[in-house]
Amino acid sequence: MHRKLIGLGLALAFVLGPAQLMAQGITIGLKAGVNIADLAIDEAGTSVSTDTRTVVALGPFVEFGLGGILSVQPELLYSQKGASFSEPGIDLTFKLNYIEVPVLLKARLSPPGSPVKPSIYAGPVVGFESKCEVEGTADGISANIDCADFVELSEGEVDLQTKSVDFSLALGFGVDIPAGPVVVVGDVRYTLGLTDVNDVSGAGALDVKNRAWSVFAGLGIPLGL
Repeated sequence: MHRKLIGLGLALAFVLGPAQLMAQGITIGLKAGVNIADLAIDEAGTSVSTDTRTVVALGPFVEFGLGGILSVQPELLYSQKGASFSEPGIDLTFKLNYIEVPVLLKARLSPPGSPVKPSIYAGPVVGFESKCEVEGTADGISANIDCADFVELSEGEVDLQTKSVDFSLALGFGVDIPAGPVVVVGDVRYTLGLTDVNDVSGAGALDVKNRAWSVFAGLGIPLGL
């Protein structure tokens, strides 16, 4: 956990330092929404089908105007991900929780002075795993255990050890609507996992990547700097 916090602090310092120097306007805010998440799993060249999980994502953001139509928006999100699997008599849900740091470059699509401000954005996402659990039901018996314990109980049938850091790419569309002293914000994004989060390597090892569609809504406060 200490290493994760150090890494998170360095990531924020790297992002916020240059952004503050260039910023021409700052908006701070909070957003919450849902992830419709699943896992892209490749087993020896064969894709393994998974079911989605509809789970929670939320956290603060800061938007720094860079002049013109561009701005940069770092975020700090608690983001739940994972996937579900079903076979006759067995239901499994892998719950992967992350503290994520997206750094989004935004481009406004509306002219200055427009009350509704749509935008498109893209940027990298660094995720620090906070928890990995497996919830399962078999023969009418349910259990919720740590991923490491699940691997041990599977007696070699499941060879999966998750990495503590995940790298992704986020692409999305957002809209800002002024409402008096605040701004109502909303966005829809797709986050594509770039990292194989399975820490087990070698022949026959599973290749596992996170994927998620996300829908957010929130409020921002322009600071007018």
